[in-house]
Amino acid sequence: SSEHCRSKSIACCVPEICRAPMLPTICALLVALASAEEVRLDGGASGWEKATWQVQVDGVMGGRSTGDIRFQDGDMVFSGTISLVGGGFSSVRRSMAALDMSSFAGIIVELDIHPFSRGKAPLGLHLQLNDKSWWGFSAAFAVPFSEVAGESTKVFLPLAAFDRAGSSGRSCSSCTLDATGVSGLDVYVLFQEGPFEVRLRSITAVTDVPNFSVPRISLSDGGAITDMLAATIQSGASLYDEGYPELCIAIYSTSLRSVLESMGASDAVKGVVCAGLERSLQEASKSEQAWSLRDTMDAVLADLWGRSRGSHQAWLPSALAASAALGACAGALANGVGSSAGAGSLEGFEGPFTGMGITGFNDLASAKGLTPAACAERCRGEPACRSFEVGAREAVQGECWLSTATRDSAGSAYTTWKLYDYYELRGTSTTALMVVSSSTGRYGVGSAFLFLICLVVISRA
Repeated sequence: SSEHCRSKSIACCVPEICRAPMLPTICALLVALASAEEVRLDGGASGWEKATWQVQVDGVMGGRSTGDIRFQDGDMVFSGTISLVGGGFSSVRRSMAALDMSSFAGIIVELDIHPFSRGKAPLGLHLQLNDKSWWGFSAAFAVPFSEVAGESTKVFLPLAAFDRAGSSGRSCSSCTLDATGVSGLDVYVLFQEGPFEVRLRSITAVTDVPNFSVPRISLSDGGAITDMLAATIQSGASLYDEGYPELCIAIYSTSLRSVLESMGASDAVKGVVCAGLERSLQEASKSEQAWSLRDTMDAVLADLWGRSRGSHQAWLPSALAASAALGACAGALANGVGSSAGAGSLEGFEGPFTGMGITGFNDLASAKGLTPAACAERCRGEPACRSFEVGAREAVQGECWLSTATRDSAGSAYTTWKLYDYYELRGTSTTALMVVSSSTGRYGVGSAFLFLICLVVISRA
């Protein structure tokens, strides 16, 4: 029915279109075009292929870790306990029909965020793709923190990030993933001692490269920051020593991005963090990247504890210089390519552009006491909204201002507002068609065109 088509994604609209009186050849082309935008690997609206998943733990190596899998409220819940006695891993895995992923940009993992708890580090995970070889190829990411339990986030893993080849404790530095024949998925928790729980919502291959931001948490005092960074160093350093620099980088960068986007941290702290994150993305090796992030955390800890920085942190700006450069640094970082470092709930928006705003163009509704995610939701619900600003610091924290303007249309009115962060609907600075693309969940132009056809079919049904 037309009501079914309204309530589903673009891909779900395709069968409705095919049942309409349209030329079969055109319909077939549209189906192919839509399916090329993204491919569900598992989970999502269609549910999980429950019978195909199984648990494997380190008992095969004499370890004592445990693992369990259950399906609840649309999530695949993977839980257990990691023991470092004799092993150190727990995993869930499934086989599937071979899929040619060579034309895809990467994979988006949607999962529930872990509530922020003082003194805890983010949980690091490996997503592994298997091909017809003996090896599995992993990419690392970490579960970011949120203020509220039950929120979800999305993490983008570039296909090129699946470069760690391993099997049964062995590694291969010269092996590469055969993306033309991906035939299995594994999710690992490795060498992070204690209980864990991961709630996965979906795993999807995509052709477009997204740029997600991280959820915002409140770090109202220096102690909350130092406790989190100290726990992060302990977890990440142990993984680095175990030979997992990718997991170390994922955990380090996720914590640092949480500090950068937090409510309560000073501009001086955020400026140092931003400079470190920016430097890490320029490093040539995983080892150098991990150490850049570690030096950044050590510098922040030294500053907050009132101590002198070590010689290894000499490349970082002083707290005063970092504070002054924060706006430019954060804007550059936000404009970068989406990474595996973490993801936030502001899908479809560019930003945050820290310390920026549009003067005199806040011509829609405003509100107080909102998080960036809540402000984004209001913008999505207002058809004319193209951007918004959120009070991020000091007395204006929590203010939400909606606007019909973009950076392009505002011109020089887009300028520095130190207490605010600016967000803009992705694609609104180009064409109206890309607005449809953005608002329907980051589909490309082909799917936006398909969406318009779907609306025509509905109107005539």
